[in-house]
Amino acid sequence: MKNVEGVHTISLTNGTLDDFVHPHWKTFPDISAEWHYFIGVLAAVICVIGVLGNALVIWIFCSNHSMRTASNMLLVNLAVSDLGFSMFLPLMSISSFNQKWIFGNIVCELYGFGCGIFGLMSINTMAAIAADRYYAISHPLEIASYMTRKRALFIILIVWIWSTAWAIPPVLDWGAYILEAFQTSCTFDFLTRTYDNQSFIVCVYVCGFLVPLTFIVVSYFKLFVYLKRHTQFMARTPMQSSCNSRIRSTRVEIRVARVAITIVVLFLLSWSPYAIVALIAQFGPLEYVSPYVAEFLVIIAKSSAVFNPVVYALSHPRFRIALYKKLPCLFCGVRTPNVTSRQSFTQYAETIGENTVHLVTKPETPNCASSQV
Repeated sequence: MKNVEGVHTISLTNGTLDDFVHPHWKTFPDISAEWHYFIGVLAAVICVIGVLGNALVIWIFCSNHSMRTASNMLLVNLAVSDLGFSMFLPLMSISSFNQKWIFGNIVCELYGFGCGIFGLMSINTMAAIAADRYYAISHPLEIASYMTRKRALFIILIVWIWSTAWAIPPVLDWGAYILEAFQTSCTFDFLTRTYDNQSFIVCVYVCGFLVPLTFIVVSYFKLFVYLKRHTQFMARTPMQSSCNSRIRSTRVEIRVARVAITIVVLFLLSWSPYAIVALIAQFGPLEYVSPYVAEFLVIIAKSSAVFNPVVYALSHPRFRIALYKKLPCLFCGVRTPNVTSRQSFTQYAETIGENTVHLVTKPETPNCASSQV
């Protein structure tokens, strides 16, 4: 038994779901059927795009020899976390159409646990990608020996352990998983104001959100500082033609860094409002946390799972090339990137090798004396 502001509630594993609807949500009128159906449709759309898109990303990266690099293993892990997150959404969609959670107590807890792991894994993987991008650009000669597949696997293992470590405590009664605003999905209990629950929320907020976020911001800030200095140096220093490969390689890394930054920004735009509302629910006026506000931010946060495949498709040249080789039908009516014909594009795609530098928009040799990153 737990006591929440004078109201007794029962744990999910011992009581009924109605017993575990937080008292705060009972102070608001019932949610209309139209809103439930609307959320159900959105959850279904996010699920379909998230599952198909991230599965496509994983397939392309794993099936293309030139893309099976140590650094890209981190990108694959990010797609795996988004795929796993998306696969829980059918439960939310079906429950929304039934206007209540219909899968029982244990599944509700498993839903919250799974979404907790994959959500935390996404931001922690982004932190690892940010550090990798900074090191790859600032130390291009050492990155090949530093970021090996064995080291990448070790980093991914740490990300999984760290993410799982902060998703387990609610199962062990430090914190809890409860029904969300519309009572058709489950998440961390960010409403209960007991010492145990507040201490867990603060810890998971700091260790699972602020720490990796700080890591990301510092890494990309240092990256921008480095690129600014590097650009200024190249602008005033004559270079020989032998530097062409180095310039192309640097441009490759910059393009990949831009993709990573775009993913991070979209992730933060999705999850930050939800994280802020969770803090308000713990330490601010509860009347500001209405079911409609909370559920709207929940669906925005869950939509982060669909951003990565879209960003890859639009911004990652090597990904587009590999995708064209595997599924050219997807490019019907769409202009292929800086290639004048399907035949030339296919030939260009087939020239991709393990150490390629053809991520530049055109396979031409830049002038070292005047090129800037």
